[in-house]
Amino acid sequence: MKQWHWIVLAALTAMTVAGQFVESHYWWEAVPGFFAAFGFFGCLLIIFGAKFLGGHLVSQKPDYYDKIKKQEDVTTHAH
Repeated sequence: MKQWHWIVLAALTAMTVAGQFVESHYWWEAVPGFFAAFGFFGCLLIIFGAKFLGGHLVSQKPDYYDKIKKQEDVTTHAH
């Protein structure tokens, strides 16, 4: 990374650390690491929720295409 990237990163880190000591308005702002844990568990919820929905709404059973082919064979040979 370029030098100015490191300067910006250091400034943002310093502001973040200083922001931890500012007066909090809600109880969760006073808990150290609350937003890190909130973000982590939120990401886990999104990941496992997407996996659940993908498994139940998007994916098909392994024999899905075999059933379609059998139905097509039956309908084409019926005439």
